[in-house]
Amino acid sequence: MADTRKNSKVNSFVHFLKGTLVTIVLLSASLSLRIFLSPWLEDRAPFSFFYVPIIAAAWLGGWIAGLGTLFLSAALGTYFFLKPDAGLDFQFVGDAGVFAIFLLEGTVITLLVNRLGLANRRSKGLVAAERDARQEAERTQNLLELTTNHVPTSIAYLDREKNYVFTNATYEQWFGKKPASLNGRPVTDILTPAQMKEREAHMDAALSGRKITFDSRVTTSLGKNRCHAITYTPDITPAGQVRGFVVMEQDVTEQKEREAQLKWSEERFRQLVDNLPSHVFYVKEREPHRVIYVSPAYEKLWGSTATSLYANPLGFLNSVHPEDRAKLLGAAEEEGRGAISTVEYRLVQPDGSVRWILDRSFPIYNQAGEPYRTAGIAADVTERKLAEIEKQRLLDSERRARELANLHRAKLFALFMQAPGAVSIASGPELRYELANETYTRMTGKGELVGRTVAEVYEGLDPKIMEIIRRVAFHGERFTSDEIQIELDWQNDGHVYPRFFNLLYEPVFTPEGKPEGIMSFSYEITQQVVARKLLEASQDALKESEQNFRNLAEAVPHMVWTAEPDGRPSFFNRRWADYTGVAPQEGFGGDWSRFLHRDDIAQMGTRWKKSLRTGIPMEQEARLLRKDGAYRWHLIRATAVREDNGKLVRWYGTVTDIQDLHEALNARDRLLSICSHELKTPVTALKLQNQLVRRAIEKNDPTAFEPKRITNLVERSDGQLDRLSRLIEEMLDFSRISQGKFSVSPAKGDLSATVRDAAERMRPLFQAKSVALSVNVEEGIEASFDSLRVEQVVSNLLDNALKYGDGKPVSLDAVRSRDQVSLRVLDQGAGIAAEFQDRIFEPYERALSPESITGLGMGLYITRQILNAHGGSVSVQSAPQRGAEFRVSFPLSGRGIGVPGAEPRPS
Repeated sequence: MADTRKNSKVNSFVHFLKGTLVTIVLLSASLSLRIFLSPWLEDRAPFSFFYVPIIAAAWLGGWIAGLGTLFLSAALGTYFFLKPDAGLDFQFVGDAGVFAIFLLEGTVITLLVNRLGLANRRSKGLVAAERDARQEAERTQNLLELTTNHVPTSIAYLDREKNYVFTNATYEQWFGKKPASLNGRPVTDILTPAQMKEREAHMDAALSGRKITFDSRVTTSLGKNRCHAITYTPDITPAGQVRGFVVMEQDVTEQKEREAQLKWSEERFRQLVDNLPSHVFYVKEREPHRVIYVSPAYEKLWGSTATSLYANPLGFLNSVHPEDRAKLLGAAEEEGRGAISTVEYRLVQPDGSVRWILDRSFPIYNQAGEPYRTAGIAADVTERKLAEIEKQRLLDSERRARELANLHRAKLFALFMQAPGAVSIASGPELRYELANETYTRMTGKGELVGRTVAEVYEGLDPKIMEIIRRVAFHGERFTSDEIQIELDWQNDGHVYPRFFNLLYEPVFTPEGKPEGIMSFSYEITQQVVARKLLEASQDALKESEQNFRNLAEAVPHMVWTAEPDGRPSFFNRRWADYTGVAPQEGFGGDWSRFLHRDDIAQMGTRWKKSLRTGIPMEQEARLLRKDGAYRWHLIRATAVREDNGKLVRWYGTVTDIQDLHEALNARDRLLSICSHELKTPVTALKLQNQLVRRAIEKNDPTAFEPKRITNLVERSDGQLDRLSRLIEEMLDFSRISQGKFSVSPAKGDLSATVRDAAERMRPLFQAKSVALSVNVEEGIEASFDSLRVEQVVSNLLDNALKYGDGKPVSLDAVRSRDQVSLRVLDQGAGIAAEFQDRIFEPYERALSPESITGLGMGLYITRQILNAHGGSVSVQSAPQRGAEFRVSFPLSGRGIGVPGAEPRPS
């Protein structure tokens, strides 16, 4: 018995040694074959070739040798085929699953093969060894059950008739079927018809000797729908007969979900980086150094294909500026140390142009916390670089624009300071004076006003008036008042006497339309007030002497009249006859309404009847017919004279010519309205543009300094400044003409060149509006003229044609005609009706409504004054919808130059 055991041990050792040698040979052969086939298989089926040495080891050396071979095969497969950088850790969840399945399958196969080997040796061994073999088989069975019952995989064995032979505990947990209740039962009793339809073909394939793996959705006993990875492994006898197959089901639901999420994330990320035209995203392996991904924008920025970069990871340096390559290689060394690097460099394009790149890279860490890849983004920042270069240009342009704006502001300030009326501007929460001309300063008698508050200057002012000022300044309410009396030393001779003014308060608005200040205009009406007061004072004198009244009535510069208590006229002074052409005695007929304008008869009659009925004074403005047929505005006043007992005995009245005052007030209102609109528009535009520039500079926003945007901003600023300059020059010219100070400075020169240069300076305005401008100027016209004023004439006429020409072609001709030079500007616009052709040469007049055309309406008026001063003339020929032709002529010799162009006009 001892010898038997000894021989048994010797035989077992020999069997184990032989199995070990065979296993080593088969394992080496399997590894060599798998390595040889790697270029075709890549990372697929990393463990398939190791099943043979495992089976051989289990068959020849027992389950220990089989499991040893299994783990050695797992290590070799993982090292050589699962991970590109030859590590033993897992990169993906899928690799871990393959590894686990291989270990599970290898374990099952080892145990099954070992069992089969034992059975084979047991059948060939001694009878005594048969008992040991049976015990070993039982132990192996227990081990198999123990092993299979503790793996998270459902394991079952089906024979050729597809009847259950074995199921593990996991199978019972998942499907609620005890192993004892399944053994011997056909699979059709357990699986549903739908499951059988899905799996029957796979079962038949396994019974034909093929290993089958597939995924299937399974509903567990708990009602959960899970995804299972199912493997059918055939059980093949040494004779090649299939006795059945092993069924292994692994729950891979979470793995599949993670894989789907990973795939979705990768697709979304790829879509993002693939659609960034100015950003290149790349991923590089650290060891070995190679590029595994680069976004499509690389081909656009570098001018090379992504394939060339994959083949040569350093090929991108060929496009880098030679001076920046060392800097870029230094950044690569930082990447090698696992640091985050940022570097700027230049790319030289195929056409020789240079693009700036900002390259940021950062490491990617594996599960072990070690950097194994580098990712980065290379962004095209050329525009930002160009914006930085242009930034200083923009600052210089803004400085120049601010200086020019200050210059124009100074001109505007001078215009206000020279205004004949009292003008002031106060703004801010405390209403501090920003401007006060000399007339206003003398009117207040407080000395220098700028910087002082209204409350300080007018200390003790009536609170009601102060409230009016505040409502104008902070609520935007316009206010007017008549006959404000101011006592000052007007002649600087030490004598103080009163003068009377009409007052206008206008609100000052911010660019956003919010009221923030007040503008004050005052105009003297002393003469009218004196006349009225004279009338009032004369009422007492008339009680003493009718003759004195008549003498006084004839002396005053007004029409004076009296009427009976019922309103019948009883007296008119000579000024009535001088104005109406009707003798005073003829005016006593009673019906003097025939001298009233028909539009004023009703209102005048109503007011007069009310005064006759109530005895209250009458004051009414109306238009009276002059003897030449013209109507002029007059202020008609009437006051009742009563006896001591209150009885009304007579009406005394005056008629004051206020036509000039009406025209002055209308001119004032029109000037204020036009100035407010025309000056505010370019100033507001400049202020808003400067605010935008300032905000962009404060934010350091590189997109705000794009060359195209900067060019547009400067062009718009220049256009607004040019417009503001033209408006101010027109206003100054008008002021000079009104004050009789307008003059020209003639000199001998080339008139042809002057006209041509003026037209060329206007050409950009025509091009901006896509209007054709043709210029035909006779060469060599020598004349004596003021070149600046003639340029102003040409600019005004061309600007007028551009405004009213409906976008159609405009032509300018200049020819010599004997001793005259003739200019003609022709447009094809809406034309000018006959009744407007004389009026358009007056101040503020336009052929169309002011709402449709910008400007002050003084261009043609100034043009006529310039030509009058040159001894020349300007005229227009036009008809509605037939365009307009403006003709200008003046002598070549300068004869007549210096003649005043116009009498001073009221401002």
